Amino acid sequence: LNLAAVLKGPLFNFSEEDLFTLAWRREEKRLWHELLRRAGERPHWQTAVADLRRLLARADLVTPFAFYAELLGADGGRRRLVARLGAQANEPVDEFLAATLSFERETAPSLQAFLSWFPRHAGEVKRDLEQSRDEVRVLTVHGAKGLEAPIVILPDSCDLPQEREGEGLLWSEAPEPPRRPAPGPDQAVPQLYWPMRKDCDTPLTAAIRSQRVAEQMAEYRRLLYVALTRARDRLYVCGYLNGRTAEKGPPPQSWYALAAAGLQRLAPVDDVALPWDEAGAKTGRRFESFPGHRGTAKPAAETAGLPVLPDWAGRTAPDEPLPPKPLSPSRPGRREPPPLSPAASDRAAGLARGRLIHRLLQTLPDLDPSLRAVAARRFLAHPGHRLDAALRDEIAAEVLAVLEDPGFAAVFRPGAQVEAPVAGRLGNRLVAGQIDRLIVNGDTVLVVDYKTNRPPPARVEDVEPAYLEQMALYRGLLQQVFPRHAVRTALLWTFAPRLMPLPDPLLEAALAGFTAT
Repeated sequence: LNLAAVLKGPLFNFSEEDLFTLAWRREEKRLWHELLRRAGERPHWQTAVADLRRLLARADLVTPFAFYAELLGADGGRRRLVARLGAQANEPVDEFLAATLSFERETAPSLQAFLSWFPRHAGEVKRDLEQSRDEVRVLTVHGAKGLEAPIVILPDSCDLPQEREGEGLLWSEAPEPPRRPAPGPDQAVPQLYWPMRKDCDTPLTAAIRSQRVAEQMAEYRRLLYVALTRARDRLYVCGYLNGRTAEKGPPPQSWYALAAAGLQRLAPVDDVALPWDEAGAKTGRRFESFPGHRGTAKPAAETAGLPVLPDWAGRTAPDEPLPPKPLSPSRPGRREPPPLSPAASDRAAGLARGRLIHRLLQTLPDLDPSLRAVAARRFLAHPGHRLDAALRDEIAAEVLAVLEDPGFAAVFRPGAQVEAPVAGRLGNRLVAGQIDRLIVNGDTVLVVDYKTNRPPPARVEDVEPAYLEQMALYRGLLQQVFPRHAVRTALLWTFAPRLMPLPDPLLEAALAGFTAT
């Protein structure tokens, strides 16, 4: 059988007639000996014998990979496989060669050992069937789950799942009255029955058999749903009847009958001639989701009394504009002033200092006041921050002074939102950012942003325009979120420390200048 499969396969392309001539009433018991005896009768038989003898001679001299690489490469085996099976044959061929290399890495290479190893270790090559290919795919309904195709044909929809006579054992979860001491309350004993034939059914086995048939039909109808929903553009439901069932028609519970019954509820359904029925004795039924594409229109009487659609219903929807890149309020477009004075030599160190102060102000308020100093110094002492002792003490003192100031009690009260994300649209701009501290108290919303500039401005009028624009954006977004609240903003200068409320008119002017651009 193995030799017959190889001869009929793509490597040798023997026909059915070739195999029948060799195998039917052969003189030799083994097909290989019969092929050797009669090789001269046909040229391609003689070529096959020569190739097989050469392969047999090489099998004991080279590793499995070398053997198959030569067979598929220099001997043209891959070319013949692709010619017979299509380009998709390349994937399993490549996986097969990879398996030979994997085998050689694990054990001493021999062809006999590989043939024993391969069936137990061969994997599966999974292809992405969702890719558009210029091909016809033949799949079971189970295999088509999750896939879609422009055209789907159900070629055999008249058969029902059959209850085979010799099905064997029937399974029931319901125990019959025990003939020995009953098991524990949670130990139901399943029952197995062997009625042999339906004629031997008892009421119990007949009920079990009926339940099994009902489950088969439920699964049968579920698969119909899967089959009907695989098509994107067209679905053809076909079937055939043999001589015994041709007069009765499709079974009432078959896919064909169920689909036909469903069509009767749709409109319009047309009778169409079948292209393969030359006599014109049979017709098919067709339903189109968009009958207007065929140029048919409903009579005026059918449309009388229907509401008139607005004008926009007949117009093509405009293309959705691509949203612009969201603007971050902390980087609103203006150049932000450095966190240290311009005289500072190390700007990178100043930025790192600002990030550390922000982090401490974010986390320390949640700790008990007696633990804040120790936690701050432990955090700043981490080697990753690369801070000397003097700078660590300076940052810790600045942060603790802010937290211990009684004037900031409302800012660091429990329940405040820390690093609160906010996003929305202001005018025609998308804005997204994070608020350092957000406090909602009654009908008031307080937005606080930490600033580490040294030295900070003494007056609101001297605050950098970039900061005013940032707080104006936060205020504008939160006014949309809290339309019935008064939204207040303030800058917390950590170096002073000082909390600087920002007047609403100043922010409104900054926001008006932003939206105007």
